[in-house]
Amino acid sequence: MGNNKPEDESTFFSEKTGKIISLFGLVVIVLTILVYLIFGDWKFSKIPDESIIGQFGDFIGGFIGSMFSLAGVILFYVGLKEQRKDISINQENIRLQTSALEQQVNEFQAQKTELEETRKVYEEQTLLIREQTNLYRQQNKELKEQSNTARVQQFDSSFFSYLNIFNEFRDSLDKKCDSGNFFSEIFSEIKGKDIQDNDKIEDVLQNICDVYLEVFNLYRNNLSPYFKTLYRIMVLIDTSNIDDYKKNEYFKLLRSQLSDVELLVLNYNYHTDFGLNVRTLIIKYNFLKHINLFDKLEFNFDIPALTKNQLQIFLGRNGNIIIEGWTS
Repeated sequence: MGNNKPEDESTFFSEKTGKIISLFGLVVIVLTILVYLIFGDWKFSKIPDESIIGQFGDFIGGFIGSMFSLAGVILFYVGLKEQRKDISINQENIRLQTSALEQQVNEFQAQKTELEETRKVYEEQTLLIREQTNLYRQQNKELKEQSNTARVQQFDSSFFSYLNIFNEFRDSLDKKCDSGNFFSEIFSEIKGKDIQDNDKIEDVLQNICDVYLEVFNLYRNNLSPYFKTLYRIMVLIDTSNIDDYKKNEYFKLLRSQLSDVELLVLNYNYHTDFGLNVRTLIIKYNFLKHINLFDKLEFNFDIPALTKNQLQIFLGRNGNIIIEGWTS
């Protein structure tokens, strides 16, 4: 019984029932009009009978109006019921949406936590990679330093081996001559030759080089190995994998092994065709910078030694200024 009552109420209070009552009311109105027209005591005149119209209106208003009111109440109840149902459905949808939003919020929080953990792992990995990179750089730097040290040591070994050979050969040349100074005798022999004078210094220098070649041919067997060994040492320094500053230092060390008279002989040798290959190195490292200008045969004026020394000091201090003014 408890289950049937709600079903009966649901069947009665429905949109269909309201429509049936409304339709029934309309049918009754039509039938009532027909009955009044057919069976009523109507007197067709220009002035209607108010009593008959009043009875007809009372019937329509009392009975039919009540039926329409009942149909309106039923339809209003059905509307409220449907609205309540819609509200319930909307509330359920809102509840489901709220639940979905809460689930999304939870997922976002989980993703945030996962991203924070991932970021922490990434930062740890980045820090580890940075430390490893710094370690590799330090190791690479140490390896480069060790490589440079090994390269310098290897070069030192080769350089001083060549230098020892060079010095031993030069000492052997000194032992072959009576004065004990081979290059002093060579330069004296050049100086003792008849050198033709000329107004142009380049012509004088060419004459000196011609005289030098005559002397060189006399001592070729001794001078040629000397020049070749010295040239090999220069090439060894210039082509080595050391810094330019150290290359200059090694050239200075090589130059310090040579006497002034050796530098003079080298100067005239490098002005001939024998010095074509080595001139670039001589100029690059200023190898002949310590030659006294007035010791050169082309500048061998008949003036006192003290005056020559003073002029040499003056030119050494002001040479660059003089050259710049001359070339400008």
